[in-house]
Amino acid sequence: QIDGLEEKLARCRQSMEEVDLKLRREKLNPEGRKSLERERNLLMTKADNYGK
Repeated sequence: QIDGLEEKLARCRQSMEEVDLKLRREKLNPEGRKSLERERNLLMTKADNYGK
């Protein structure tokens, strides 16, 4: 069970890195930026929960 949580946490962190990269590199309209920021916040919350 712990291995499963560690795998989920690793996937969340990878997804967060991808979202952060998009936020830095891509020219986004305000709606696109907000959408990615919401996605990043959800991933951060998931990662926090998996880490507990």
